[in-house]
Amino acid sequence: MADTEIAALERHESVMLRRIEVEYSQAQARARGQVAVEVEAELKELRAEEIRWEAELKVERQRHEMNKDDRQHKTEQAMDLFAQVQEAKRARMSQHSDSNLQRQQHTDEVQTRMMELAAEKGALTPEVMQSFLDNQSTQKHADQPGQSPVATPSSTESGTITSQATVQICNCGQVLQNTWTACPMCGKQL
Repeated sequence: MADTEIAALERHESVMLRRIEVEYSQAQARARGQVAVEVEAELKELRAEEIRWEAELKVERQRHEMNKDDRQHKTEQAMDLFAQVQEAKRARMSQHSDSNLQRQQHTDEVQTRMMELAAEKGALTPEVMQSFLDNQSTQKHADQPGQSPVATPSSTESGTITSQATVQICNCGQVLQNTWTACPMCGKQL
């Protein structure tokens, strides 16, 4: 773009200089009383050529401005769309994080109440503690996006460690033991 504009300016400058020379020659000829028809015709031709070059230069500048404005508009649109996508992504991530936090707080409250009840009833045994820890681990693992539940070790009454075949999660989000008949969080029968 710049090379074309520079070349157009140089052509315009040469035509203008030639026109000025012809006008000067014409003025000298008039002063001497010798106006030549040739000089008048050349002057008219140079003026017309100068006007034509000015018009071409103006069109070239307008075209350049339009392209520049179009590129700038497209860039602004792309940046606006990118900002909207990023904002939506932040909102989704925040909502997911808030949901996990609320569910974890609720689960922690329920488990704390169950631990207190087990302690009051004298049923807080190492197996019960292991079960609570297994539930917490499974729940935290389930909250991680893109990961499948992993079987966690659990203690049996004989004290040996076995692997759970499946992990059950209630509709309310509570991780359930295979031996449970009801959800401790919502009371739903299994």
